[in-house]
Amino acid sequence: MMRLARRSISMTTMLISCFSLVVVLGVGSVMYIGLSSASHNSKEMLRELSQMTMTTVANQVYGHLSPVTTQLTYLSDILQQGKIDPEDDFEVGTLINGAMATTPQVVGMVYIRADKTLVSAQRQDNLIMSENWRQSSWVTQWLDKAPDIYGVTWLEPRMSPRLGRTVIPVAVPLHDGHQYLGTLLAAVDIREISLFLASLSEQINRVIFILDGSHHVLAHPGLFDIGGYRSTLSQPLPSVEQFNDVYLKGVYEQKKSEQSWLSVPGMHSHYTTENGQGVLYIYQQISGFGPEPWKLGMYVREDQLPPVLSRLQRYLVVSGILLLVVLLVTWLISNRIGGKIRSLAKGMDSVHGGRLDQAKYLPVSRIREVDQVARAYNVMLDNIRQHQLAQRLLGQFVPEAVAMQLVKEGGEIPPRQTVATILFCDLEGFSTLTQQMGPSRLVSVLNAYFSLLVDLIEAQGGIITQFQGDAILATFNVPNPQVDHAQRALRAAKAILEALVDTRFEGEKLQCRIGINTGEVVAGSVGAPDRRNYTVHGDAVNMAARLEQMNKSYNSYLLVAESTYALLQDLDWECMGSVQLRGHLGEMNIYRPAGWDVVKPPVSSLAPPDASGWQ
Repeated sequence: MMRLARRSISMTTMLISCFSLVVVLGVGSVMYIGLSSASHNSKEMLRELSQMTMTTVANQVYGHLSPVTTQLTYLSDILQQGKIDPEDDFEVGTLINGAMATTPQVVGMVYIRADKTLVSAQRQDNLIMSENWRQSSWVTQWLDKAPDIYGVTWLEPRMSPRLGRTVIPVAVPLHDGHQYLGTLLAAVDIREISLFLASLSEQINRVIFILDGSHHVLAHPGLFDIGGYRSTLSQPLPSVEQFNDVYLKGVYEQKKSEQSWLSVPGMHSHYTTENGQGVLYIYQQISGFGPEPWKLGMYVREDQLPPVLSRLQRYLVVSGILLLVVLLVTWLISNRIGGKIRSLAKGMDSVHGGRLDQAKYLPVSRIREVDQVARAYNVMLDNIRQHQLAQRLLGQFVPEAVAMQLVKEGGEIPPRQTVATILFCDLEGFSTLTQQMGPSRLVSVLNAYFSLLVDLIEAQGGIITQFQGDAILATFNVPNPQVDHAQRALRAAKAILEALVDTRFEGEKLQCRIGINTGEVVAGSVGAPDRRNYTVHGDAVNMAARLEQMNKSYNSYLLVAESTYALLQDLDWECMGSVQLRGHLGEMNIYRPAGWDVVKPPVSSLAPPDASGWQ
């Protein structure tokens, strides 16, 4: 079953993710705690400030209006107790005129007797007037009920044509025991209430307002501005929609956000947006000044909020920027560490793939552990390169296959007995070349000659175990097993003889003789403990060398022993005869490929590769 490849992530990604998570959790927790604490404290401070402000405003409003109730109660006591004669117009007029002096919010006061005669006083001219009541109006309707009413009563605002303004009537019926004496009626000017609210609004930098139970503006700092609302008998007060304050409409806004954190017993608040400006509304109900409770409130635009909120916003922005900076620094550090890990991984990959020339040294680091890894890697790379150099140098003196086996076996190749095909090649006319050439040129010619033969032999999997002067000893099937070792040896011989036909070595034409034999050999490293050589021993080696020598007798370039011929009988052979080789019991037949010329072997006459196995 095929195993699925594991999905992996880079070290940089892991470091950035882990560090960022730690930073976000750490800094985020601190920011959250700080912001939560600051937000809580700020909201608590704003709540207390709002509560204190609204309490102060309510107390101020009560303090402004309550004297009217107190003064009327005082006057009613004097008249009911008979301290002055209720029928004496002058005494009654003097009494109510004096009372108005202590209540500036009252613009007029009238005493209406049971017989509908009255005594009145107005602030603007301080005149005391006595007359019969002739007009039929809401006053008449209320007076009909007055005998059954006790105590001070605040009525709905009315437009007074006589005073030329909207007032709030405040009435108190007078009784002498069980007899109704009359009614004291005071007119509270809403203009005075608005001026009072304007003064308060300026002091606290808030817009304070009073609305009646029917969504009408009863008092507002801008209620009687020039060009403002004009009162009429049918509508003495403007509605919220008619009033020229765009922010006041937000009191009854449908889309509003309740501010639960600003909750105070008896107080309400909400936040909305009017004309693109955030507005906070705080209001409460006050009773005792009309048939229905009034809504006393104030609103604050966002730009008028205490600086603690703007500081919170700045803190949030600065904290966000700080978090981004920390994350950026985290990314840079993680990327730097990850870059060193990537360099290490890339270097290890080059080492693993044998590409030491591509492996680069790692730079030192200020991070101790990373620096230790970099130094260890650099030392390892030096050692591996030295080892590779030693192995390459060893390969120049020992076949690569032998060198690899030496490394694998720990420097000692145990003796091994096996069947192998031996190719022995000797240069023809070497003694003459030695006499004709100088030492330097001779070595140069031999090196070029050996380089060609080594490439051709190793191309067929052969191992050159010895260079003996101008001769080469090569083995097939040892140390690397090869099922077709005889064919490989023959193909190597063919390639050598073909190459020598047209090749010149330093301008010299060279020719060689080859002997091939198959038999048992003993392969292994032999020599002194400090100096060893890998070679093969056995009669098969000697016979290959003697076959090479016999080429002189047969005027040939290649002779093959009967043991090799037996493995390649499917080829076309020419038997050269039966010979007695020194060191070998009995005679043996020797062969060469059929049709080969004694001067220039007709290599083209060999069988095709797919049929003969020569290639």
